[in-house]
Amino acid sequence: MRVGGRRWMPMDYFDSTRWKQLDNRRPGSVRSEGTDDSGSFPSRRWGPALFWHEDSQSLHAYGGEGKGDYLNDLCVFNEQFGWSEVAEVEGDPPPSSFGFSGTYDAEKQQLYVYGGFDGAEYLGGLVHVLDVSVANRYSWSSLTLSGDVSVDWFRCSHGAALLDGHLFIFGGVNEDGYSWRPFSIDLASGDTTALQDYWGLGRRGHAAVTVGERIYIVGGEHEGYHFFDLMQMDCSGELKRFYRGQKFARQGHSLLARGEKLYVFGGFNGEYLNDVVLCDLDTGYIEVQYPCTEGGPGPTGRSHHGAAIVENGIYVFAGANEEQLNDLFFYEIRDHPPDSKEQVQSLSLLGLDFARMVDSELLSDVVLVCDDGSRVFGHRFMLSLRSPYFARMFSSRMKESVAAEVNVPGVSRSALLEFVNYLYSGHLPAKRETLETTIELINLADLHGTIELLEHCKMAAVLSIAPSTLLKRLEQAEDFGLRFLRDACVEYIVERYRTQRGDEDLVLKLPQTILEEVEEELERRRAWTEAGPSSNS
Repeated sequence: MRVGGRRWMPMDYFDSTRWKQLDNRRPGSVRSEGTDDSGSFPSRRWGPALFWHEDSQSLHAYGGEGKGDYLNDLCVFNEQFGWSEVAEVEGDPPPSSFGFSGTYDAEKQQLYVYGGFDGAEYLGGLVHVLDVSVANRYSWSSLTLSGDVSVDWFRCSHGAALLDGHLFIFGGVNEDGYSWRPFSIDLASGDTTALQDYWGLGRRGHAAVTVGERIYIVGGEHEGYHFFDLMQMDCSGELKRFYRGQKFARQGHSLLARGEKLYVFGGFNGEYLNDVVLCDLDTGYIEVQYPCTEGGPGPTGRSHHGAAIVENGIYVFAGANEEQLNDLFFYEIRDHPPDSKEQVQSLSLLGLDFARMVDSELLSDVVLVCDDGSRVFGHRFMLSLRSPYFARMFSSRMKESVAAEVNVPGVSRSALLEFVNYLYSGHLPAKRETLETTIELINLADLHGTIELLEHCKMAAVLSIAPSTLLKRLEQAEDFGLRFLRDACVEYIVERYRTQRGDEDLVLKLPQTILEEVEEELERRRAWTEAGPSSNS
């Protein structure tokens, strides 16, 4: 629940207090130094699958690539007893490999392992299932794929997520190079279905996670180019760009979800990363939190680590940078909630009380006037407290500082009311079918320095782009000087061009400058694809 609507100020900051390193040694083992693995447990590795088992209150780590070999062991960590190895698991485990996907279903208590590379060939055609629902009696089984034989099943370094009883597979690499071709696997029957290939450019090292009825996909790499998009897919298989920002440019990272919040940790984009990127899907707020200054207690930069989320934090295990790792860290999630239910209730009532003062003549000492003469009653104290622009206006020697009425040009009364309601209550405006009011709010938020409202409205504008609205959005971007909206329209055309180019009427209506930008971007992507990957491993 949102209380007051304004939990954070967007920022990048250092905070070492959220991280702690856990003593992950097995009793009797020693902590390895440098690259020496003698006596340490678990062994150093990258690419493991990590999941939290609620019944036993323990972490489970499966497989990865070790020092000179591929692993398919299963290790368990408990904060009281440290690590132990599960010696006996019924059934046949997957082949030892790297680059597989390990997707955990907490409700069924099953880990689904797919694909990978075993040092000789790319794997696929089977889903290996680890069942951990019965204590002290774990078991492996496998599901053979069938159905759409046109799907390229064999791949590694792909993304995977569960939705509606299906395992969705996205991208990766195999002997033919980079792939994007997504498909789904019915986990009851093994039947596969090819999904529409919206993206012609393949990628590897991206990450996927399920939130409600949608899957979100972040980042990835193609021939040294690091994607910085956040994509969204529903159960029909339709994929669309949800957000785009340089904070997401990376590969080999982890992507986790708690409620409507996404957490991205680590990865590689030319350097090894150790930041946590928080993305609130509800508000569009994005924050980057760095673990520490040099030599602090947080984890070193790394990629291809294992990560698992629990109610109050995130576990990060192993991975690689200049060397393979086997350390274990815990990151405490702090969303700055009120301290008690009573405080939540109190703050909620306070927000409602302030909202009742919007456009109220009670104690009003200023009137905001729109171009058409319509009026909104306001209160200088509240307007100044929440808007730097109003604060400067009312505390300066400008005539508006003492005037009973202040003109607010270029804004409709409905948009002004939404803006004042946000200033008073902190509640972000609801989503709209039309964009006119949202554009007015963008201009108001930019002028008044209300960053949260600005980012919220920008995201609403980008998400409103569709074939039926594309031309209108381009026109509005030009009319109002909204460069971000124009760029989003160009990107939308590029990514759906093969579908849209069949609509001759739409193509003919596009401005020539837009078509030229689209062709340039398509040519650049074709050049990447034709060049092929330098390494498939």
